[in-house]
Amino acid sequence: MLITANVVVALGYGVVSPVLPQYARNFGVSISAATFVITAFSLMRLVSAPATGGLIQKMGERRVYVTGLLIVAVSTGACAFAQTYWQLLLFRSLGGFGSAMFTVSSLGLMIRISPPDARGRAVRYVLTKEGDAALKRAIPLWRKAQKEVERRLAAHDAAAVLASLANLRGAAR
Repeated sequence: MLITANVVVALGYGVVSPVLPQYARNFGVSISAATFVITAFSLMRLVSAPATGGLIQKMGERRVYVTGLLIVAVSTGACAFAQTYWQLLLFRSLGGFGSAMFTVSSLGLMIRISPPDARGRAVRYVLTKEGDAALKRAIPLWRKAQKEVERRLAAHDAAAVLASLANLRGAAR
């Protein structure tokens, strides 16, 4: 159940993230500002992960886990209703905080509920499943980008060949 929830959240992130920059552009911001919406999520995860340990000690792993999942769910849904770029950035940042909460607490839960001789395998399984989900999201995006680059290079090469032929034709006169 724990691993399934983590994979579902990772897949949800993979569905939402590719469209967020384009959505942010609707607010009239630069491409850099639009792509920072994705960075804000990751940055907030990085910054808030150490504080999550203290929250876990005070509230317990299960409460932090559920609270983190709720924060991610609500903040992701709120992104659809953002009226300004700054609201969108705030909602994604809150999602990053919630993501750190459930990621750190789920790892702690997995370690705590696993038998001592199986803890290493359990942690590897959790991290591998999250990594698999991330790769399954990233590979199609990478392939799409690669095809776009190949298409543009082919167009550039064709234009270069045509220009060279035109130069040769002009030099022959």
